[in-house]
Amino acid sequence: MTGFEALARWFLNGNFIPPTRFIPLAERNGLISKLTQVIVEKSLKHFSVIQAHYSQPTLSINFSALELNVSNLPDLLRSKIAQHQISSKRIILEITETVLLEKNTLSLEVLTRLRLMGFKLSIDDFGAGYSSVNMLQNGPFTELKIDRAFVSTIHCNEQSRIIVQSIIEMAKRLELSIVAEGIEDQITQDNLTKMGCLIGQGYYFSKPMPANQVNNWLNTWYQDRKLAKAN
Repeated sequence: MTGFEALARWFLNGNFIPPTRFIPLAERNGLISKLTQVIVEKSLKHFSVIQAHYSQPTLSINFSALELNVSNLPDLLRSKIAQHQISSKRIILEITETVLLEKNTLSLEVLTRLRLMGFKLSIDDFGAGYSSVNMLQNGPFTELKIDRAFVSTIHCNEQSRIIVQSIIEMAKRLELSIVAEGIEDQITQDNLTKMGCLIGQGYYFSKPMPANQVNNWLNTWYQDRKLAKAN
């Protein structure tokens, strides 16, 4: 267990509304900044409790590319982590959309300032967007997350296997952390391990859970780990 990702979930009148519906809606109606502020505040508050008991985990928070056009974003985030006494080195900011950085000077400036403050920067769903490699070339990123569309089919699709292997090799040469998304079974994890990808997330490890259940999950995880070492 290396860290957590903060996920937005919306239940309305007992019905689940997926992020693929309400995130674009928030972006189109100029509400994404307010939504992001709520997610940041809630996730940092819960993470501050976790870090008080466990020193290892990181917290990943998704940011729309639209947020990179807010020049005071780095200062706002620095203020928030100071409020909750969290080190910037334990926060990973995931960029959820691809954006042509060489055509957006402000985005690059914001990313650079965040990196200089110690925040880690991740390209989410790497390989899914046409400008992912462009972002990698021009931005101060520290991590890339391989899109689940490739990861979930590496055991049955040779093209997916070749693409994932190539991404892993490229990331290693660029000295980037690599995270595989969408791991749902042991065979996928074993294949990724053989390829050299040692960090992953997905239902195989844990399904998304409410923040108030995380501490119990962590306690169980650490106890199981101790038992495994003892045996």
